Amino acid sequence: LVSNLARAFDVRMAYVAELVPGTDRLRLRCLWTGDRHEEGAEYSSEGAPDALVLRDGTVYDPSGVAQRFGSLAWLAPLGVQAYLGMPIHDSAGR
Repeated sequence: LVSNLARAFDVRMAYVAELVPGTDRLRLRCLWTGDRHEEGAEYSSEGAPDALVLRDGTVYDPSGVAQRFGSLAWLAPLGVQAYLGMPIHDSAGR
C-alpha cells in the first residue's frame, strides 16, 4: 500500500500511521523510502507543521516541514520538504 501511494503521488517517501487511542501519539504502521520499509515507531503529533487543513481532514504543508516538525527528527535526513496527509477510515468511519 505505502509503496503504491508513493508511486501514485510520485514522491520519494510515504508512510501510514495510526492514532494511539487516548494519546496525542501516532504509531508508524509502515514507512517506505524507496529502498527500505520500517514499522512500529511511535511519535508525538505535538509540534506538527503549521499546515492547511481541508474540510475532509487532509493536511497540506508545502515547504520547510523538516525544519519545523521537530518531533519527527527522522524527516531531516530524508530531505523531506513538504507534507500531505490524508485520513484513512475503516468501515465504521473510525
